[in-house]
Amino acid sequence: MQHSCSHTCQHVDETNVAQWNLYTKIDKYNLQCYNEKHDGSGKDVFRAWEERLDRSKIVESDDEQELLFSIPFNGAVKITGLCVIGENGPSHPNTNRWSNLPELRFDNTRGKAHQEISLTYDASGTLAYQVK
Repeated sequence: MQHSCSHTCQHVDETNVAQWNLYTKIDKYNLQCYNEKHDGSGKDVFRAWEERLDRSKIVESDDEQELLFSIPFNGAVKITGLCVIGENGPSHPNTNRWSNLPELRFDNTRGKAHQEISLTYDASGTLAYQVK
């Protein structure tokens, strides 16, 4: 598959996906999504690898263009990569601000992010981005 992305992007090896799939470690009960158009829809986008192409479960932003996720885990995890699936259009995210803040709010995410990732359109969920 040909695409234009930065050096932090690589194709997912689907034979080893269970090694890095954090779906089972996400505390979905306490997961929060701020500025979601439909309450609870942010939780639905975190799902098992086999369900990644299910287009019936999406999250859209409400008034602002930004969505803010607070994703707690129910155990110790080491995040090495990130996979974002979206439609190719104006609503597709193009930048991800990765922060680890004790209290997550829009006003305290305006400063310098821990890492910024330029996302490439990926309808099949085969691109992964390295995280610090």
